[in-house]
Amino acid sequence: MKPMKSIISRIAILAATACASQAAMAQLSIRDDLGRVIIVKAPATRVVTLAPFLTEMLFEVGAGDLAVGVDEHSDYPPQAFSVPKVPSGASFSIERIAALRPDLVLAWKDGIKREDAERMTAAGAIVYVASARQLEDVSRLMQVIGQLTGRNSTKAIAVYESKLDRLRRENAFKVKLTTFLEIWNRPLTTVSGDFFMSEAMEICRAENVFADKRGSAPKVSWEDLASKDPFLIIGNGSASSPEEFRANWEVRSSLSAVRGHRLLFLADETISRAGPRTPEGIAKLCALLDDVRAGRVVPTAVAAQAPDAQGMPLKPSLGPFTPSLANPVPSALTGPAAAPSAPGNASTAVTASAPAAAPTASTPAPPAGPSKRPSQYGM
Repeated sequence: MKPMKSIISRIAILAATACASQAAMAQLSIRDDLGRVIIVKAPATRVVTLAPFLTEMLFEVGAGDLAVGVDEHSDYPPQAFSVPKVPSGASFSIERIAALRPDLVLAWKDGIKREDAERMTAAGAIVYVASARQLEDVSRLMQVIGQLTGRNSTKAIAVYESKLDRLRRENAFKVKLTTFLEIWNRPLTTVSGDFFMSEAMEICRAENVFADKRGSAPKVSWEDLASKDPFLIIGNGSASSPEEFRANWEVRSSLSAVRGHRLLFLADETISRAGPRTPEGIAKLCALLDDVRAGRVVPTAVAAQAPDAQGMPLKPSLGPFTPSLANPVPSALTGPAAAPSAPGNASTAVTASAPAAAPTASTPAPPAGPSKRPSQYGM
């Protein structure tokens, strides 16, 4: 009997070990962008997102049905409007989030304190803190969100990356335009080469004259800008109206971009929010730059919308803008005389303050200057 008992005992031990191994395999261990180790034992069933770009990604990977709360500024996709809103900023409340009983909270690194993330974790929710500063972060985060929710994000990632690859190929050999991107005017603020908006400019062959600055949103002086004297100035979220944008720059007539009326106002949040729709914003930017290169008058409503884009009503200015993924970009039409946009295409309205002078035989090509840093995309 003893040998039989020994065999049964060994079988029981092997069975228990196998069960433990299966449980360990089912358990997901992942590190968030605060460096915290997150242990997930089962896919989430109730999700709260605390930034618009995370809301978009949740829906893009097919897990929007799990959303029980989204950031109050989440405005895409349309289904997000039917989900309870969670206050952010000064109104941020852990109690309001806890009342939704989430088992997963997707938070933005620049919009949450580490101690608040730990408090929500202690209350029983898995908290993944995310940062999206480069275009490749979108793919990475969609994969993570798919893992956390038990959804297959492969298709969403492939679509996103194929759009970027196509834009890189289409624009790879175009003439470079030295460019200043203004995201706020007082104080004058731009983006560095380490931020995805600068990568978007690179794809469109717009050379960020402040790519070598440190930090995502460096402040620059008017003297620094004058020394760079960019060929083109683009505003995004930097004014409450097109008239204000033009007025802010027309007093700087010492700049060649101002004298040449090469002032573009891109009224679109897809270029300033890292997410699945970012390639659409890049396509619109590239179309604008093509008009500048060709010397064409940039029309009031540019049909540069990507095939998959869905028009959304633009919102008025929400005040001073910094490259916060939690805050939507103020949007408006611009131009010498803003005309109505094409039906159903309000979110694609972009204009120039006057006909753009392009590099031609009579107009010297804009200086490209030495590359500030190698592009991770080989362009």
